[in-house]
Amino acid sequence: MNDRITYAVATLAGLILLALLGWTAWAGYRSESDEVQIGADLCPIDPAETPAHVTFLLDVSDAIIGRNTDEVSRRIHRVADSLPRYGKLSIFDVHDLGEPVVAICRPPSDAECNVLTENCREIGEAYRRDFTDPLSDRMAEFFGNQISHNTSPLIEAIRDVSSLTDFAAMPDGSKRLYIVSDMLQHTPGVYSHHRRPLVDGSAEFEELRNREFYALNEPNLNGIEVNILYMLRRQYRTLQNDSHKMFWEQYFTAAGADYREATDINFIAGEAR
Repeated sequence: MNDRITYAVATLAGLILLALLGWTAWAGYRSESDEVQIGADLCPIDPAETPAHVTFLLDVSDAIIGRNTDEVSRRIHRVADSLPRYGKLSIFDVHDLGEPVVAICRPPSDAECNVLTENCREIGEAYRRDFTDPLSDRMAEFFGNQISHNTSPLIEAIRDVSSLTDFAAMPDGSKRLYIVSDMLQHTPGVYSHHRRPLVDGSAEFEELRNREFYALNEPNLNGIEVNILYMLRRQYRTLQNDSHKMFWEQYFTAAGADYREATDINFIAGEAR
């Protein structure tokens, strides 16, 4: 009899322990997700609960066409999917920073759902319906309605986007900037990379630093990771080279950025060039 009582007590204790562990895990999951209050843009209503912010600057001074639009969209999706839960994605046209092309936060995905307490299939469907598909649709709309410009105000746009309130307010190390461009700065009559046949990286940057234009547009990029998706263009092949990339590396480093790389992008006849 004593053995039966001991066994029953041990079994009951085990069940209680399992229940407590399950409740603790469920409560921890709730505290990480369900208690975050989000708005229509899927972003936390309390900005302090946004864990990261990625901003893309798209330069369509010369239109991005063909397979290049697919490649840029693919890279944007890859970065968006890599955001932490409720991390924010903002996309801007360098010629119009007043209204973002995209401003949305990444919701929970089925890859990270709790199979014990949630319907992972529904979460996956919601992720695609509310996040992935709208992002694809908006980028297709943007690339389908590009307007060419005779300016490429990259330096001005970098300064402006780095000072946007919700981006600038993020802690160092939690914000990234991607620039999709041929990186040929062109503000006619003020400062342009088109004014000479070759951009000599170090000399060009030192010359820029001595201009009033630089003083008026110097950005604060401390704590911001910067990556360039470098759009190669045949008509600018004499200007786009390692020396030109060096100019931008020095520019971003001087501004305090965590500068990573300039990745070449251009598809011509199905090949990356």
